[in-house]
Amino acid sequence: MYDINYIYEVEVDEDRILKVNTKKKLNDFVDEYKLDPMIIRWDDVSMKYDGIEFCPHLKAVSKEYWYGLLEIASGVVWNPDAIDIKYKTAIQKSTLRKSVGRKR
Repeated sequence: MYDINYIYEVEVDEDRILKVNTKKKLNDFVDEYKLDPMIIRWDDVSMKYDGIEFCPHLKAVSKEYWYGLLEIASGVVWNPDAIDIKYKTAIQKSTLRKSVGRKR
């Protein structure tokens, strides 16, 4: 379907992406989806949302063990229909490596 030798520009339909970007939103997420101290009910989250984004990373304000495992700001899209891949802007990886590694 997609050529792994290319990097693609993608657009994500953010209407059904849960954005956890404040301490309050993180606490609300935990209150709704935490099963026990180490487990989030990800199946329930994925039934309600097409994806989730934790950005910025709020480790300094969260004492949740599972959240500390994220280590960096990150996210995931579970529903591929929420992604639109722009083929015209694809860059061949070998070309990108050559241009990045070129000395001036």
